Amino acid sequence: EFAPPTDHTLATPQGSYLTLSSSNYYSRSIVGLHSPDMNGTKCVEFWYYMYGSDVGTLTMYRRVGASPTKVWTETSSAQPVWRLAQTTLSPTTPTGKYFARIQFQYTEPTYKGLVALDDLIVHYGQCVSAGGNASNYCSFDGDGEDGLCGFTNSPLADFDWQLGNASVSTATTGPTLDVYF
Repeated sequence: EFAPPTDHTLATPQGSYLTLSSSNYYSRSIVGLHSPDMNGTKCVEFWYYMYGSDVGTLTMYRRVGASPTKVWTETSSAQPVWRLAQTTLSPTTPTGKYFARIQFQYTEPTYKGLVALDDLIVHYGQCVSAGGNASNYCSFDGDGEDGLCGFTNSPLADFDWQLGNASVSTATTGPTLDVYF
């Protein structure tokens, strides 16, 4: 009942995406996905799907050392559609090294919903429009050895993002489509 009919990349049930298994959560559980180290100004874009009555909060942070700064957040779950998130990240220290963290937190003990990520793009410069000059594009369709394109699950998270696709979704788990166009 919560899954979309396709993934975002291929717009077919065979496409892949990252999703969370609701069977492993508990109230206030946190899941994090870390980028490789970055420098210079970058635009980070991804498509997300959040739907259900008690989904939780999806947030992106820029992190320099131990200091995270919230740069984007979403808690809406009113429409069962893929949505674009994009934010410009810039260095804040002389060394210019930082990384992005995409984090999801379940907030309700009665979690009813689904969250999924697809088509992660990191490109140089300010965000202007969807998909501009992609220097690091991740569709989660087998990119890299583990399909995460150099991103890693947070070692401090309560559980991990998992690769999934619509062909193995059930009525209450996983998007049923990937919708890249």
